[in-house]
Amino acid sequence: MPSQNKRLLVIDNAETINFKEILNFIATSKNPIILTTTDVRNKKFQTVTKFCKSIEMRKPTYLQVSKVLEKIGIAEGIAVDKKILDEISKNASGNIRSAIIDFEVAATGRKKISETDLVLETRDVTIDIFKGLQRIFKARNLSEAMDAYNEIDEEPRNMLLWFDENIPEEYKTSDEICQAYYLISRADIFLGRITNRQYWGFLRYVNKYIAGISTAKNKVNFSFVRYKFPSFLSKMSRAKGDKNMKREIGRKISQSEAELTGHLSWGIDHSGKETKRWII
Repeated sequence: MPSQNKRLLVIDNAETINFKEILNFIATSKNPIILTTTDVRNKKFQTVTKFCKSIEMRKPTYLQVSKVLEKIGIAEGIAVDKKILDEISKNASGNIRSAIIDFEVAATGRKKISETDLVLETRDVTIDIFKGLQRIFKARNLSEAMDAYNEIDEEPRNMLLWFDENIPEEYKTSDEICQAYYLISRADIFLGRITNRQYWGFLRYVNKYIAGISTAKNKVNFSFVRYKFPSFLSKMSRAKGDKNMKREIGRKISQSEAELTGHLSWGIDHSGKETKRWII
């Protein structure tokens, strides 16, 4: 295939897709492919490693971000002191996109940026979900666990799924596991009350119960634990993909989703009773 006809294919969140399909696709595709994942330790990836090269994407330092802003300033003909670039970069906490937005705001309508032109908003610092789980599970007290939980950018209901999947991996005694799942159940009850009553004041109880999972242990498990992506989210993602594919096929051949699933067949059984069944 001529190089000009090739396309770069990106498969995001690869851990949520059927690995057999991914393997077949990678093995037969003539186009370069990038797989992205936050769960590189997932055992399923062992089947595709012989076709792939693993590259860890690290958060850029503020000096690297500052150099990007410096190049933009030179290209746009905007004079700016390095001290200001460093201040913008530090505030972005490794997020180049945020740094560029702050730089653009300060530079709008100007050819020179001074310290008085700089208006920065403090951004919340978030941590990787796997690091967050580890910090909460290994926390020595509830205060440490709450600090870690507040730095995780994830919905409480999804956090329950992450803990539900990984409690048996972290805790080894039945007492620890039982207490941890009790705390999950209490958090889930208050999430239900938020939905039913539309009173978000209950969220503080949800957060404390989730972070409180750290208190279920008798002692800290210092051994390495390979945390898993929630299987429920993976199954939901695959089901959504199957449904979308079915809908798209139905649209192309002008059939409804029900017609694709099966056809209802009527008949008479040996006793003379009317029967019906689906033929797939």
